Amino acid sequence: MASASKKTGDEEVGRRIAERRGGLRMSREDLARSIGASYAMVAQIETGWRMPSYEKQLLIAKSLGARLDELFGEDDDLLEAPLDDSASSPPASAPAQVSEAFPLGELSAKKASGCARKRQGVSATSTLSAPSAPPSTSARPTFDEAVERAAAALRDLPPSRRLDALARLQLSVTREVVDEERRQTGYQRERSGWITELKPDEVFVFGSNAEGRHGAGAARTAYEKFGAEWGSGSGPHGQSYAIDTMSGLGVLRDEVATFLRYARRHPQLRFLVTPIGTGVAGYRADEIAYLFEDAPENVVLPAEFALR
Repeated sequence: MASASKKTGDEEVGRRIAERRGGLRMSREDLARSIGASYAMVAQIETGWRMPSYEKQLLIAKSLGARLDELFGEDDDLLEAPLDDSASSPPASAPAQVSEAFPLGELSAKKASGCARKRQGVSATSTLSAPSAPPSTSARPTFDEAVERAAAALRDLPPSRRLDALARLQLSVTREVVDEERRQTGYQRERSGWITELKPDEVFVFGSNAEGRHGAGAARTAYEKFGAEWGSGSGPHGQSYAIDTMSGLGVLRDEVATFLRYARRHPQLRFLVTPIGTGVAGYRADEIAYLFEDAPENVVLPAEFALR
């Protein structure tokens, strides 16, 4: 006879998730679909029976528009979450979804730092350093010190997580290098996914779904700040324009074509496009960018869709 499964969850964590989800008018089915899990898993998490894996924690926080520590507590608490889920796994594109709101490299470094602090017994405010590296006399570490510190942080992770952390660290560093090169060359393309206010002639263009449930990310910003209507997943509302990214690539292609026609008919407006489709919808930026090849000059694309 199989033994009963062991309780790994936390009732307080479950309560926070349920309250946040309820405040966004999301059902358990909605949350399960957005994180690539089953209804049963979400129910177990919210009742405190099961603690989600670290990857699922990232997806839950992204879907609910919350910080990781708001839902799951401090870093050291998060490290106790299991590494794998026995229920259905998220789509292969899930890490890219999370990166839109939570820079994965930063989170991995933060987690690695918390892991080192926990194992070495130092305070949460102390600086992670490699025991074998000599202290630097300058505020900025030398090249060798920086490499050794990163290596030491990775060594403190479980062996099964080191390659994943290294890949995320590489992604974070690459993005910083690219951004610095853009600043030095006068790169002016706007990252419209970060917009929190608009001029009177500007329109916020965001990815939505057929049901018009604007619960998280850019969609939530559009709903709370720029006049997007709950229940309407396509077209202009207030100072926003919704594009359905969740009904398949064919629908998305038609939605973008309709939007571009609308933009051409309104040359007096300036349309700021967020990285639509690259979050919960799971598309890569290059899969979406080509849809905007014929965009008029009053359509401002995010850096992720850079074409011109």
